[in-house]
Amino acid sequence: MRVFRFVSFLSVCALPVIPTGASAAFFGPEKCAVIVASRASLPEVQDYISSRPDYPFDAVYKASNGWFAISAGLMDAASASAALPNMRNSGQVPPDTYCSDGQSYTELVWASASDGSLAPSSGADPGYAPTQPPSTGAPVLDAPFDARALSPTDKRFLQAALALTGDYVGILDGDWGQLSQSAFSTMTRDDFQTEPLNVHAGYAGLVLMTTLRDEDWRWRQPDGQGVSILLPTQGLQLGRTNDGRELYDYPDRGTMISVTHTAAEYLEAVHTDLINGFENATQPYMKRQGDWITSGDNGTELYYMRSFPVYGGYTHVLLTSVMNRDNGTPLMIASMTGSTQPEPLSLPDDSLLLSYISQVMTIIEDQRAAEAGAAPGGGSAPQPGPSPDTGGAPPSSGGAPGAEPPMAEAPPRDPNQMQSSGTGFRVTEDGIAVTNNHVVEGCSRITLDGAEGRIIDVSSQFDIAIVQADLPGRPFLPFSEGMPRLNSDVTVVGYPFFGLLGGLNVTRGAISSLRGIQGDDSTMQISAPVQPGNSGGPVVDVYGNVVGVVVARLNDEVMLREQGSIGQNVNFAVRGEIAKMMLQRNRVEFTTTTSAGEEIAPVELADKVSAATVLIACY
Repeated sequence: MRVFRFVSFLSVCALPVIPTGASAAFFGPEKCAVIVASRASLPEVQDYISSRPDYPFDAVYKASNGWFAISAGLMDAASASAALPNMRNSGQVPPDTYCSDGQSYTELVWASASDGSLAPSSGADPGYAPTQPPSTGAPVLDAPFDARALSPTDKRFLQAALALTGDYVGILDGDWGQLSQSAFSTMTRDDFQTEPLNVHAGYAGLVLMTTLRDEDWRWRQPDGQGVSILLPTQGLQLGRTNDGRELYDYPDRGTMISVTHTAAEYLEAVHTDLINGFENATQPYMKRQGDWITSGDNGTELYYMRSFPVYGGYTHVLLTSVMNRDNGTPLMIASMTGSTQPEPLSLPDDSLLLSYISQVMTIIEDQRAAEAGAAPGGGSAPQPGPSPDTGGAPPSSGGAPGAEPPMAEAPPRDPNQMQSSGTGFRVTEDGIAVTNNHVVEGCSRITLDGAEGRIIDVSSQFDIAIVQADLPGRPFLPFSEGMPRLNSDVTVVGYPFFGLLGGLNVTRGAISSLRGIQGDDSTMQISAPVQPGNSGGPVVDVYGNVVGVVVARLNDEVMLREQGSIGQNVNFAVRGEIAKMMLQRNRVEFTTTTSAGEEIAPVELADKVSAATVLIACY
């Protein structure tokens, strides 16, 4: 049986819900609410909003299925279909944002106050009367599953959930036929030894929702190729082959995806070459109607190519992977589409499938509360903190409280050998570099890429250190003039597990929150993967400007023990403004640059940042 990961759903506090008496459109037939997120409980709403203090939230509505919709404002319903894709692509709103007509809303919970903050609402707009009654009861979870009750959006989401488990092999079109039903039956028989029930739909949807969040799945549009594919950011390494093909590489998953475009006359030759080049493969499956598809395997590795007719030629998306249906490749394949504006993989607040998911979450929460000896929904979420039996974060490390600095563990002290290592980056021509205080703390001497270094200044409060070494001719990095923006893309460079891996590592992600643990203003949360040894490495934006300094990641053992799950890519960086403050205090003349204009291509960006990044060894 396959084992899926669940997150811990714990109530944090109770917030008042003020009924409005209205259960339909709060904003009239010509407007719709821009919904940037939906959450199952008010504590989760509060956490989401408080972690984004600079975002212009407008209101929070309660839907008839019990979920809460978080709005960023109203817009004309007629223009929403054209405006929202541009807003999503430009990063103004999250990629799964949609515009709701409000028909399923029963309560206006919070509304924007005069100072721009959200406060409990006194009621909905009295100018709009209800057009439908509130929900009188939750759907029955133990009833046999009937796809006819679901909307096309629900069915598409459930297809994606079944693709994630490896049971569904098809496209995500919301058309629930024999293929989809057979896949669902296979999943429930294998995992639950029964035919599909509504609870299984909620379970599968919850697993998908959790995975999309934890592994940061996003729609990718290869430049100028006219196609999209849903891919996880976790573990992704971007590249390009010598013949110009874009590469999406997942070494940990054993999966690689390449994208290229050719003239239509080469279509058949491309697929023939693929078959001929795959040794000992089974008889390939080929489809030639519309999109060309070729797939096969040799018992240990599979290949799948889909060619889309775009721009007068064909864009070819080739996926090769080890044969492991639990590594996410079935969902990657199912998501491939010949569109640059794919439909978001999300559920609206009035979704029936979302109500199934909400009930499954409640069952899990109540079971965990009962196992812990507490009343369901009571208590408060434990705060992550240092592990008493593993040490956790050193008391003087500063940075993100309750997190462990991602620094390599030191062996027994030997004055003639390197005791630990971290990362730093040059910020001036004369070799001044920035790193973490905990990277150099307690060192009798340090080296930067082998050159003898000296410590200029440290801050244990902010976990920043200024160091210097003579490395003539090496480039340096500028800082961003502006403040980092929520959900903006970032790249992290460092030397994780140096004694084991021994080389430079580049990862990508986004700024998940502008604050660290417990609202720490000096740090921010990033989704780019970091490991021990990344400490002190640069966090740069798409223009190559420094916006932060890697400092910590959540302590997995503490999170597993306290919350029952391990956070995926919950990492932290000291904000770039703190590093600049330290440099100014020491009268170091560094460079700042406006983060605007043309973005640097990922491969070029990695080269630029890597050249200015140094390995810091502690002796």
